[in-house]
Amino acid sequence: MVKEIELVTISGQDAIGELSFALREAAETGYHPILVGDPDDYDQILEGIEEGPAPEITLGDSLEFDPSQLSNEDDDDEPVANGDDAVDVAGYRGVITHLDQSTGEPKPRVLIRNFRAPAAWYAFAEMAWGGWNSCPSAKVHCAVHRYWAERYGATVISITSSEVQCLVANPPADYASALRLAREQIAYCSDAAESVGALARNLINAQYWYFWWD
Repeated sequence: MVKEIELVTISGQDAIGELSFALREAAETGYHPILVGDPDDYDQILEGIEEGPAPEITLGDSLEFDPSQLSNEDDDDEPVANGDDAVDVAGYRGVITHLDQSTGEPKPRVLIRNFRAPAAWYAFAEMAWGGWNSCPSAKVHCAVHRYWAERYGATVISITSSEVQCLVANPPADYASALRLAREQIAYCSDAAESVGALARNLINAQYWYFWWD
């Protein structure tokens, strides 16, 4: 069983193994592991916690946002993407938080924060995460990821100072379903892709989702 420790510091090389083990044990322990990046990433997250609203306020406000309205179903003019249009982003192929982006090698140290909460997306409220530049506020992150957890079995597994990754149990299996999701994701994160069609192609049967904001 995972030890009930809120913050765990490990080597980047061991991060995926530790995260995977904690995810398997989450239902039993009630602790949801979130890979929060290296110490510098986590320091930036802590700054947001100091300035943000209390978690219960964020969670209450999140109920007022309807994430199902993110997708514009009347937009039928998006052409079907071909294989060459697919978005080639490492974050859609697996977790990248523990890696140095310039070298691709594991970082010396990364941190996993274990949240005692009903679901992993509660972490956005606990960390008051978001609300800068084009990044949505914490209440929107909570609402959107609650919705995606119910619809796709998406679990938030990584939140750094600028990135979010999810592990997805039930991704869309066809282009039409993926296109709806792609519209939602671009409305949520405008940098998700330059083309809705290209992102849709990338989301078919994708076990990982990746989001990034400046």
